[in-house]
Amino acid sequence: MKTLDEIMDRFTGPSILHDLAGLLREHDSEFPDTEKKYHAAVSALRAQLGEAAAPSLDAYLSACRREVIADILYAAYLGYRVNLENFHSPCKFDFASKDFTHLIRDHLMGTFPVCQEARATQEAFRKALPKETEQYQDAIRAYFIALDTAGPKLAHYAGYAVANKFLPWVEPGYREDYLQTVQYRREIKD
Repeated sequence: MKTLDEIMDRFTGPSILHDLAGLLREHDSEFPDTEKKYHAAVSALRAQLGEAAAPSLDAYLSACRREVIADILYAAYLGYRVNLENFHSPCKFDFASKDFTHLIRDHLMGTFPVCQEARATQEAFRKALPKETEQYQDAIRAYFIALDTAGPKLAHYAGYAVANKFLPWVEPGYREDYLQTVQYRREIKD
């Protein structure tokens, strides 16, 4: 049996972004160039800074990853919840007509302690960098913005789809809303 830490690592570990980057490489023609610039910027910063930066480049990149992963996990959780809410009140909640920023409660993203800690590390790193590294910072930021734009949308759908599989085990009388699921799947593909 998996321990709680192993389960949490699966939800919050770097493999989430690795898998997301793979999806974006396949489906977003602009992403491979963004990713290439990101890797070049990381290599250039690593060569230029060495171990001199405080916080370190690795701590900065880890903080960027944590923030995106937190947004992804939050969106997945909301996808799960919206499915359950729809089951309890199918006529009250018109899920399909909602704007995505409303569905993921965009105004709350980044307000969690893990995000605040990650942004503090990122800000400390950026403030410590010399001005001539700005181009590298921009390339790194663009990469994480790409992940943070696509990731929550896909995660919201994944949370919704997981609820279709999990809720019959724990929610008395749960039935998948097939029409809504097909409609949502189509939206994600588009």
